[in-house]
Amino acid sequence: MGRKRTVARVRLAVATTLLAALVAVLLVLAGHAPARASSPPGASSQAAGSEIDLRSVLDDREALPRIDSRATATGQSAALSQQPVADRCARCHLSPTAYHYGLRCGQCHSASRFLPPKAMPPAHPVQLVGRHAAIECSACHKPAKAISSVCSTCHSAPKGHLTGTCSTCHGPQGWADSAAGISGPAAPHLLTTTDDCLVCHAPAGPNWPAPASHKSYKLNQCQLCHRSAANPKVTVQHQAVGLFQGRHTELACVQCHSTGQFVGTTQACTGCHQADDRHDGQFGPDCAQCHTPNGWGGATFDHDQTGFALTGVHGNAACTSCHANGQYNGTPSQCVVCHQADDRHDGQFGSDCAQCHTPNGWSGATFDHGQTGFALTGAHGNAACTRCHANGQYNGTPSQCVACHSEPGYHAGRLGTDCAACHQTGSWFPASYGGLHTFPLGHEGASSCRTCHSDSLAGYSCYGCHNQGKIAEKHTDHDIPDYGNCVACHPNGDDD
Repeated sequence: MGRKRTVARVRLAVATTLLAALVAVLLVLAGHAPARASSPPGASSQAAGSEIDLRSVLDDREALPRIDSRATATGQSAALSQQPVADRCARCHLSPTAYHYGLRCGQCHSASRFLPPKAMPPAHPVQLVGRHAAIECSACHKPAKAISSVCSTCHSAPKGHLTGTCSTCHGPQGWADSAAGISGPAAPHLLTTTDDCLVCHAPAGPNWPAPASHKSYKLNQCQLCHRSAANPKVTVQHQAVGLFQGRHTELACVQCHSTGQFVGTTQACTGCHQADDRHDGQFGPDCAQCHTPNGWGGATFDHDQTGFALTGVHGNAACTSCHANGQYNGTPSQCVVCHQADDRHDGQFGSDCAQCHTPNGWSGATFDHGQTGFALTGAHGNAACTRCHANGQYNGTPSQCVACHSEPGYHAGRLGTDCAACHQTGSWFPASYGGLHTFPLGHEGASSCRTCHSDSLAGYSCYGCHNQGKIAEKHTDHDIPDYGNCVACHPNGDDD
């Protein structure tokens, strides 16, 4: 029983004190000085003549009555007005009459002052940044108007504007500022509700994209090149002129159509690439003879068209090896022009290396020696060139045998220098003699000169075949003491 009386007295004291405080506030607002509240009857002697410490009292929430804010919140939506006002704030502060975001004051306001709010409510549907941060709450929070993050709740789209959400092009920094960089391919063309390009791209308007003017086309012919899509690149069938390939597809229209002229634009490569021609026009205006739209590198050229096919090692040579200083037209095709320093023959065979050599390399050369009047037959065909052509000398080389073959001592100068009179090029032996001979050739089956001329052609001996002893005995019987010179008595080789 005693505890209940104590609680009742405390509640009465708190109520009395709060009422006095409220009256004091009203008097201040009315311009009157407040009077100090007196202690209520039956209050504790400790509270007499002094103010109650509300900080300790208000912390005991169970001991405080809960105020229903629904009775004081005016002009709010039904849903938000039912949210309870923070217990402490409602003791002194009435709910605002203007449309307010919720009724929990501490979420946005601090204890020092109400305005400006210290923070944005956590559940606010729109981030208060950019232009949104500078507007009053009441601009969006109005009576009987639901809160939404949809732009159209507060903003109306201009006439003829694209459909879809505003955030596709715009941001909170402002309509014009946020959409300034959205043009050309970045514009959301799929959101347009019209097929008439001139609704947005009238020649007198800000969205006219032509370089100067599309001189060759009428205003209603945009669709010939452009299409309404997320990426409205040119879709004209450029294949009709065979140029819109490779690197050409990366170009802007104005790089070839600089003045807005489309019909009649030259198709010659030099129309755009005159300054890029490193050949100074030597190959004409058709770069496609060697190059492709994929780039200048990787060029191919049919050298056969020049009458000088690049076969063998010529196919591996750099262009500059033959075409010095970028000179192509009029380049001579004679071998000596490029290979004069390589000519080990010092021009003795003229300027046509192809007489002996092939484009596969200097080695493996072939030469028709028959063209010189001295065919390389027999053993001559196996001889090295230097056996006859010492010191690289070819022109004026003598063709006489004695120039390479000295006369053997066996001949004793009797047969001259014409080896071919007896010998063949295949080998020295067997040799045959068909010249003048005073003694019958082939005497008693003799097949070699050495049968009679055993040591030298300067002399002869019959004793290689005939028995010298018998010859001496026979000639002695006939009283012929001088029988050494057989031919003197037997010129034909007969016995008689």
